[in-house]
Amino acid sequence: MSKKILIVEDDISNMEVMKITMEMDGHIVMGLTDAESLLTQARNWGPDLLILDIQLGALDGRELCHYIKQERNLKHIPIIITSAANATKLNSSWDYGANAILQKPFEIKELSVMVSNQL
Repeated sequence: MSKKILIVEDDISNMEVMKITMEMDGHIVMGLTDAESLLTQARNWGPDLLILDIQLGALDGRELCHYIKQERNLKHIPIIITSAANATKLNSSWDYGANAILQKPFEIKELSVMVSNQL
């Protein structure tokens, strides 16, 4: 059964690769390159999983993760945080409520396995 996955990644090529991979795995995918519409899309579209980059322009994906985990209608959504940030910054994502963390660069198979585990 296909699941809805929302990807928020400011690097268009990275977002497209993840989107195509998730679609090839049979999922329905929406990709955003900015975080401004993230909450609206999450509330309206109702994704089963969120893949969220840490660096989203001026916004910090970890803070968005924390906010989502505080919102009653969204907190159930598993969130995978991705980043090329150093391990210390990336590992702090656990404190913001991330369900899984994926260090960039990663093998696309790693992403598929992590998504399957979270769904």
